Amino acid sequence: MLENLLVHLLNTENHKVSKLFLRSMLSPLDFNLALWEAVGRDIIEIKEDEIKILRKRAISKPFSVMTDLQDKVYQTVKHYDKAKQYIPEVEFFGSCFNAYQEECYKRSDIIGALNWCEDAGLIHSVEAVNPIDADKPKANKFKFYYITEREDGVSRLFELANEARAKISESDATPC
Repeated sequence: MLENLLVHLLNTENHKVSKLFLRSMLSPLDFNLALWEAVGRDIIEIKEDEIKILRKRAISKPFSVMTDLQDKVYQTVKHYDKAKQYIPEVEFFGSCFNAYQEECYKRSDIIGALNWCEDAGLIHSVEAVNPIDADKPKANKFKFYYITEREDGVSRLFELANEARAKISESDATPC
């Protein structure tokens, strides 16, 4: 549990306790226990909401502490990557249920596994509005996961859609 929490610290955006808690998707009980253990082992220091890494080498290599669900998420993204495709986040949510619509995985566990794999540098994501809806003021955002940047420029297409969306937002905010 400690190693799975600490790997999120590899992402420099997660150096606040509050942000790390949200990113980890752990229960408060598990989160606190792992955090206290890290402080007790002099791996990190906490002042206010800030986390300072004292011993970076103590943060294990990602594959050495991977849970079964994290491995399943990684293998799924890897499968799509071999087919030169991005996998949408919503695809994972459909995998939370079995054929009888019984919950196999909690949505928060799936998101936590995706976050963990991304923070460990195993996968990457791009978030964008649907390019078809880019001109709409309230277009939905979608998140896609990948390992290898595609040569077909799919992420560039997302960037263009996001830029178009930002321009619309700016023009809506301009007083008449």
